[in-house]
Amino acid sequence: MVITAGAKQRPGESRMDLAASTVSLMKKVVPPLVERSPEAIFMMVTNPVDVTTCAALKISGLPRNQLFGSGTVLDSSRLRYLVAEACEVAVGNVHAYIAGEHGDSEIPLWSAAPSVGFRCWIGERQTALDEATRDEIADRVVNAAYEVIAGKGATNYAIGVAAARIIESVLRDEHRVLAGLQPRRGLVRHQRRVPVGADDRRPSRNGQAAAPASDGWGARLHARVSSGHSLHPEVHRF
Repeated sequence: MVITAGAKQRPGESRMDLAASTVSLMKKVVPPLVERSPEAIFMMVTNPVDVTTCAALKISGLPRNQLFGSGTVLDSSRLRYLVAEACEVAVGNVHAYIAGEHGDSEIPLWSAAPSVGFRCWIGERQTALDEATRDEIADRVVNAAYEVIAGKGATNYAIGVAAARIIESVLRDEHRVLAGLQPRRGLVRHQRRVPVGADDRRPSRNGQAAAPASDGWGARLHARVSSGHSLHPEVHRF
């Protein structure tokens, strides 16, 4: 079951600006859905998706393997496309991920992209993905939604494709590793659990499970902590 209902993001608004109205809507939408379909797999697509997912887990009382968000699947796809474009290689040859929230504090995991790393090979030329290029790509990924909203008023096609990819993985029981589906409970701060970014998960018909450990642990932790500090006030606000 996919929940897409939420406040519309207008030009100049961040995803976090939608939190209060969207969480309020979830309090009305989620309970009757869970009552009628208590064994369904629920996916949140509504922004801010990490805050909305945390709120929906609390509202529904469902276990964490039964309810998750769309995470950074779309952001990671955008990152891979831009890296592939810069390196003149097929997107399928780029294995790179965005960690943290689906929002302004997300961070690309350059050190965890073994197929490309920091260099590309174009024919017989070796071209560095230098810091300036990586920063430009990261900025384009973070600001992609704002660019789309400014241009046509709403984002729909790209997130629709990303959501379909996750649904396909669930229905086909593929155990595909997807980025950031589950906000992670992590550091203890002021006697509260601070969400530390989001975890990669393997969605299937039985819900979603943790992905196998991978390289780039230090970069992932840094991204999760940075993103967690950004998410913390909003999550505990609701």
